[in-house]
Amino acid sequence: MNRLDDYTLGTTNDRLVFGSSDEARDIALHMVRQCRRTLDIAARHLEPSMFEHADFIDAVRRLCLKNRHVRVRILVLQPEGLHRRGHALIDTAATLSSFIRVRVPGEEHREYNEALLIADEIGYMHRPQADRYEGHANFRDPPYVGGLVRRFDELWDRSDSDSNFRRLSV
Repeated sequence: MNRLDDYTLGTTNDRLVFGSSDEARDIALHMVRQCRRTLDIAARHLEPSMFEHADFIDAVRRLCLKNRHVRVRILVLQPEGLHRRGHALIDTAATLSSFIRVRVPGEEHREYNEALLIADEIGYMHRPQADRYEGHANFRDPPYVGGLVRRFDELWDRSDSDSNFRRLSV
């Protein structure tokens, strides 16, 4: 894989192919650190090696706090395990609920098995099989991202809130 320092969100149009959790984590982190407006994530279990990493959580938190118009949408494809053990990204969503929404797919999409990260509707990371770390990414690919955004919007529009992800205050 090429040096990520050479990749700029919205500028670099080179397809990156990755095959390990470390590579996937590094690409996701590099992309989120550059994100300015919107972040969409669809993942099976919000894999801790990628989405619970302290640097990733910090990048999401910084994204939300630097622009009051930021929108972060997270679809958790299989939330059951997260209800029991908790997750740092879900906790962050609860504390930044004005910016971050978390949902689960509707009944007709429960078998969806892809993982997506879409940054500013211009860059993406796509794993065609959510339970594997092989995939591809690009920091600027409007035609491909357009299709991913339409698919994510369809999933989101037919998704449900999950009361287990809400923080209750007394």
